[in-house]
This record gives sequence, structure tokens and C-alpha cells, in this order.
Amino acid sequence: MRKLQLLTTAIILMVALFAAAQAPEDAYMEPASSDMIELELSINGAVAGRVAVLDGAFIRVTGADRSFAISPLHRWGDEFDIMVLDIIQKTETREALRQLETITGAYTGEAVSSEKAPFSIRIVGVTPGSPPTKRRISCASCCIVCNGWKICACAVSTACGQCCCEDCCSDWPPPAP
Repeated sequence: MRKLQLLTTAIILMVALFAAAQAPEDAYMEPASSDMIELELSINGAVAGRVAVLDGAFIRVTGADRSFAISPLHRWGDEFDIMVLDIIQKTETREALRQLETITGAYTGEAVSSEKAPFSIRIVGVTPGSPPTKRRISCASCCIVCNGWKICACAVSTACGQCCCEDCCSDWPPPAP
């Protein structure tokens, strides 16, 4: 059973990576589910803000010299896989991604730290959605720049401002950190 779940997770992530590798910042993807995952993102030990993405979608975090993609995937119950990718090449129409690690975490209120990137992630909440849809959505075009970091997701809230894409705007924004 565990092997089947891991294989399913790997296939979903490969499809998402293929979609992201062929699109610029406005990445089009088919979500793993319609569940909305809300995360608190800390960079270099300081809370950077809250983001919300559909299950399996990408959060992009760009600093002065590095760019990362983060993809939370709700496995079952309170467990999550959080894939951390390095955006190693970006042009106007394509980006190359390299997987750095997959962090296994739980919706317990505790943050999990990346060993290969300067951030930690805390799952704040999961809002169940309807069964997965086949429609394609653009959900990474909402970006806020704050304290030298550009954070892009379906919804972003930082001390510097907030934004949300159409699919993520209900009950948004949360209080800024």
C-alpha cells in the first residue's frame, strides 16, 4: 500500500514538474486536488508571510541569487510531502527545475525546515475542496516582494502587502505576520 501511495505521489509530482518546466512564472497546472493548503513560510529564520496554494501547486520564492519552487502535496490524514526544487535556469518561456529534497511533515503546528534551502514551512490549514478538476488554472501569478524576497503563489500575505488569484481569494488574506 505504501509503495502504491509513493508511486502515485511521484507521478503527480512529475506531471506538475513537466507543466512548470514548460511555463514561465504564470505556471499552468492541474492540481492534485481542489484542497487549499495554507502555509507559513519563514526565510533565514524570520517569518516571511503566509501563502495558499492548491494541493500539488507551486510556490516560487526568489532571492537576489537563487530561486526555489515549493510544492506541498497532501498525502493522507495529517501527512504532507513538501517538495523543494531549485530553479536553475529561467527564460521567458521555460524554466529548468532540479529537485533538492522532499520533506515529509504533518499538520501539527510545527514547522519543518529545509536542509538545502534557507526556509522552513509550517502547515497552517487545509480547506477541503471538491474532487480534482480537469480545468487548467493559472495560480502562480500573484507575487509580493518583501525584504529582498519575491514570493509567488495562489495567495500571498506579507508585512509588505497581499494579493490573491481568483481561485484563492475566498477567506483571504489572513493577518500579515
